[in-house]
Amino acid sequence: MGQTTSFDAVVKALRMLKRIRRLDGTLLIHEGVMLSADNRLSDEQNSAFVREVNAMVALYRNGDRPFRRMILGFDGGNVILFNVAPFTLALFFENIEEAVVVEKQGEEFLSTWADSLQITGAATIELPALTAET
Repeated sequence: MGQTTSFDAVVKALRMLKRIRRLDGTLLIHEGVMLSADNRLSDEQNSAFVREVNAMVALYRNGDRPFRRMILGFDGGNVILFNVAPFTLALFFENIEEAVVVEKQGEEFLSTWADSLQITGAATIELPALTAET
């Protein structure tokens, strides 16, 4: 299976994940380049989002501890970023109370597709659990 074929299958799986889990959107970045965007953002907004995410990845990579997962408030909703080299996956969702469920689905997705995505090091998928502050 070629790299493009693998990516196509992953993008289709992301669309399915979005529909099944009722996510507001997904975005997949490969080595700093947007591979797939299925969200409400315009092309220009997606490009700006990718630039900001790439800057955060670089900032943390150059520090002591690269980030593996991050949750942010974004555009009236929320986004969980999974940074698993060479990919960054963004899952957009509205209700912060659903963060733990969205996180779990993101981890399961990455675990399922780790071979196709050629994610380096299986340990990068095992992340400490999020805790929602109330």
